[in-house]
Amino acid sequence: IAEVVIKYAQERSTTLALAPQALDAQLYLAQAYLGIRDAAKARAYAETILARQPELPVALGIATLANLMTGDSQRAALAFARLRTKDPKTASNIRAQAVAAGLPGATALPSP
Repeated sequence: IAEVVIKYAQERSTTLALAPQALDAQLYLAQAYLGIRDAAKARAYAETILARQPELPVALGIATLANLMTGDSQRAALAFARLRTKDPKTASNIRAQAVAAGLPGATALPSP
């Protein structure tokens, strides 16, 4: 399944090359890289998205998870705090995913 995700991500990369401002393609790639546990690439896409839309809940959630995966609990906490303010329900789901995955620092995230 990882190969399918990577292939689809590569196809979306072509879309980004043609339309670099395509937010939906960037979001898909961030989610795909998170799904295959390539946290560095997921975080990079999330940061690009957040530079344009700093309060987008899905991007804040990806940033939280990707930062936890890379061991950057401070950046994860900052993204999570913004997410909690913007969308407490999504924040609760992100925290639950992080805890269930056993990500380091996940239990330190406050419950929404």
